[in-house]
Amino acid sequence: CSQMRTAEKCCDCGERVALLHVAGDMKRWPSMTNLLAANMPPWKEPPPADAFSRTSSRSWWGGEARMRQVREQTQQIAVELAKQQGLHASFDSCAVLSTPVPATGDYLNYCLVNLNAFSVPFVVELETTAKQDAYAILGAGSDSGLQLAIRERGEPTTCLSWVRSAPGSAGQGAWAARGDLMCRAFESTVEPAEDEAGEVWAKYILSIASDGSVEVKAGKI
Repeated sequence: CSQMRTAEKCCDCGERVALLHVAGDMKRWPSMTNLLAANMPPWKEPPPADAFSRTSSRSWWGGEARMRQVREQTQQIAVELAKQQGLHASFDSCAVLSTPVPATGDYLNYCLVNLNAFSVPFVVELETTAKQDAYAILGAGSDSGLQLAIRERGEPTTCLSWVRSAPGSAGQGAWAARGDLMCRAFESTVEPAEDEAGEVWAKYILSIASDGSVEVKAGKI
């Protein structure tokens, strides 16, 4: 029986009831405990006050595997949101950058993404909405490293180069050196994909094997 019922105060035999299942890990949320406590009926024999803290299912069900799956799914949703909103966001193994078109065509100002220490072999996947002149550099800083140039000057190619440069200092001018390693045309093999916002995304994959060999290929979004 409950004073919260609008009609008869007590349930009739055979009347339908609703059961609420609280997942194991949710039992540890103070907000869930407070919510249930505020809506408790007037029990004839109320449950113990520490019923949630003593339950055998109060931990994450699924253990480490579920925690990893929840984290990965949450990050994937956050990545998609950051891409749609044009935000800067960094995650365990992914970063989203909103990069403006450079004021001049001769100077590239890279957005910095700090990566964890890694060794070969490794794979880097790049997605961009730029129709031309999209650049990414992999190195110790923005001055030297492997540079991937996508549709540079509107050419339907993607080129991988080794670049070295210095911004210049007092008494010394800026300089840059570039050596092209490979150039490939991808436009005829993989079509870009359009997202819900109408933006067209293209994907490129850079991989370096244990023997030092380098591969650049286009991927599907």
